[in-house]
Amino acid sequence: LVPILAMGFSCFPCADDFSFGASTHAIWKNSHNIFAVIAGAIKVSAEKYYSWQGTYTSIFFMALQPAVFSYKMYVITPFIMCGMLIVSTEVFIRSIFRYVAVKEKYIAGIVSIIILEVMLQGMVSPVEGLYWFNGAVHYIVPFGFMLLLLGTYISMVCDYERGETKHLVLKFIISIICGLFVGGGNLVSGLVMSLLAVSIMILCLLHHHFKEYKLLNISCIIYLVFFILNMIAPGNQVRGSSMEGMSAVKSIAVAFFYALTKPIEEWTTWLTLAGIILIAIVLYPFLEIDKVRFSHPILVALYSYCLLASTFVPGLYSVGNSDAGRIKNLIYMLFIILLFVNEIYIIGWV
Repeated sequence: LVPILAMGFSCFPCADDFSFGASTHAIWKNSHNIFAVIAGAIKVSAEKYYSWQGTYTSIFFMALQPAVFSYKMYVITPFIMCGMLIVSTEVFIRSIFRYVAVKEKYIAGIVSIIILEVMLQGMVSPVEGLYWFNGAVHYIVPFGFMLLLLGTYISMVCDYERGETKHLVLKFIISIICGLFVGGGNLVSGLVMSLLAVSIMILCLLHHHFKEYKLLNISCIIYLVFFILNMIAPGNQVRGSSMEGMSAVKSIAVAFFYALTKPIEEWTTWLTLAGIILIAIVLYPFLEIDKVRFSHPILVALYSYCLLASTFVPGLYSVGNSDAGRIKNLIYMLFIILLFVNEIYIIGWV
């Protein structure tokens, strides 16, 4: 981690950093009023919503890139991105371990470190994932909030199951905030989280918990509203008119093909295999769980495959590919998360 952060002292703003931050930089230069800058960022987000793209929370953050305040501040970009990944991964893994009743809390920390090592060291394009603020804040930050949102949902389920309702309202509020940042972010994270939210509500219905888990389901519905607002933005049509992608059917078919070939050809490395082995060694002795929770490993694997496939669809449908480094980063990181979640599930099943 130290070399990754040290290299950040050589990064500088470029490309869309300037176009999205120009007006807010002018406001800061003329007023040095942080509230005026925030208001300016909201204005930029609203303008782009109608003229370019619907990712309203991402654009808000883009308009607040560090160089808006000082060119020298841009070096904090990798600290922000690494910090987001570290915190969100830790929260997500700890929530899973609480669900499966792993009592040794330090085990969650060790597993999180292994996953983070594989994600950061294997990142397809570190430049666009850690050092370029505009690209990173559009993909890394919503991905982080997605993990935080999932961690919050899992924690809420634990509370419902154990009758611990003291902090449910607080977690509900946190889930709404996280949902806003995911729903208004990139379409890849947004689509994945939408599939997960719908799946959560379906499971609640099947297990007759829809009314009992009221706050959880309301949060899922509110999240879907946030994402729909992103999807229906007039700016999406404006931007889409200048691009040509695949048909919906072809996009889905190609996405399933990529979800099968990319992990095998590009992401199954010695680093990934080492992570799998280390997690198995660390986790297996401590995983004393209810086997009923882990009785469908094949279904979970197939569902994970479908989630991974969905990450390719937005790029294929809009521009005919998912080749941008920042998109590849997100898809790779989701693959790593799904891979290790499935490993934990299989260990529990065994």
